[in-house]
Amino acid sequence: MVLLKQGRLTSNRSQTLILGEYLALLLGRGDTSEDVRLGQDHDSREALLELLAMHMVVENVGSVSESDCVAILDSSLKSMGWPDSPTNILENLTQRRVLKKNNGQVLFARASYLHYFAAKRAVKDTELLDYLLEKPLYFSSIITDYASLKRYDAELLRTINRHLDRTDWEELNNPIFEALPKLQGESPEALLISPPTKSNRHYSKDRELLQARSFDLSNDEDDSNEPFPILEEKSVPRGITLMRLMSLVSNVLRDSYEITDRSLKTEVFENVLTHWGIMTGTVHADPSFRDFITYLTRQLLAESDKKVTQERHEEVVDMFLKVFPAAFALSGVTHELSTAKLSLAFDELLQNKVLISDTNFSIGAAFFAYSIRPADWVSKLRLLLINHCDSWVVRHFFLNILVKDENLETLEESEWQELSQLCIDLIQKSTSYESNASRRTHYDDLLNTLRKRRIVAKVRNHHSDLPKRHAE
Repeated sequence: MVLLKQGRLTSNRSQTLILGEYLALLLGRGDTSEDVRLGQDHDSREALLELLAMHMVVENVGSVSESDCVAILDSSLKSMGWPDSPTNILENLTQRRVLKKNNGQVLFARASYLHYFAAKRAVKDTELLDYLLEKPLYFSSIITDYASLKRYDAELLRTINRHLDRTDWEELNNPIFEALPKLQGESPEALLISPPTKSNRHYSKDRELLQARSFDLSNDEDDSNEPFPILEEKSVPRGITLMRLMSLVSNVLRDSYEITDRSLKTEVFENVLTHWGIMTGTVHADPSFRDFITYLTRQLLAESDKKVTQERHEEVVDMFLKVFPAAFALSGVTHELSTAKLSLAFDELLQNKVLISDTNFSIGAAFFAYSIRPADWVSKLRLLLINHCDSWVVRHFFLNILVKDENLETLEESEWQELSQLCIDLIQKSTSYESNASRRTHYDDLLNTLRKRRIVAKVRNHHSDLPKRHAE
């Protein structure tokens, strides 16, 4: 709230920079009562915390004893020739809630604080950076913060990108991209799944089930005493390993926007988009993920009022095995890669017809276009999706994203017409018709269905806003 009032936050600020602003306030930035000539200010406190964080990283610990912490601070003060008392500084940093004490141990109040100060030190200390890069996934949170702080480390981008060049990531047969049989003029209702209702009857239970298993991007809570992954990389399932790697490379690429080697950024960008597509197949084939989906489906169907046949159970499992990896990829691209600063590189990549013919690249690129929505986002989606319209991911995942309420309701008429035409073309290009007349009839049915949904969405939104308007 303080940052908002001071006008320091905007919606496009990176989380690392926002955290840095917050920590600077905790450490006393802007406190006019402090005089750096006579004691500590926020800059000097940050320097000491950077050295403490570096010690914890190198020693691979999340906390140190209080006596060791005093010794580390004392050594740091002496090395810089500062006369301050390490005990007083420790108490001050604890009072400011940047550090905390727990059973005789001193640790950062949140794991993200340790990551941030270690990253700040890595900006100044190349030896520490080299140490972090020896285990990039283990120290991914620190490296991500480092990239956001540095913003122009081309060598880091090259190094991180090389980890995607393993040949065993891609599955030979990715069911999510498999070509489906041609449609036979199915009704619009069967092709365009209706948006879900607003009922939250099973929401809390479903969320508990999703949290009940360990198939997640991370195992450590931000306020835990374990600032680094609990599991060694070798014991992490292959699907999760690639997901974590995609998160790391995407964040580093997004935040390295001051690198002036445009060809490097374009090369890495191509690799990242392609691997977001590859990741869907890797996760789909991961045994731990398949176990998780089987368990989740069994629990969800057990709560159903209807008796479910074994065949129906297998259909739901198969659907979830495809939907979840696709949703992971879309979410990852949206939250960890998307930035308008890559728009020119994106346009350059779309000139390559060989790339567009590759399903992995096209789906990753389509997720990117959908997430940043440039002025011509619909035409870019057409270019990327139209030749892959028979694939499961386009027909059963992407198509239903495009016709969701938000798009039907908020788009201007001209943009909505372009989007609805794309949806219809994706369907009709993958449909076999007996005659031109049947094609035309089907076209009219699809268009009318989409237009009715747009009207319903607008009416629903209007009525949902009525209580708010009356309150005003």
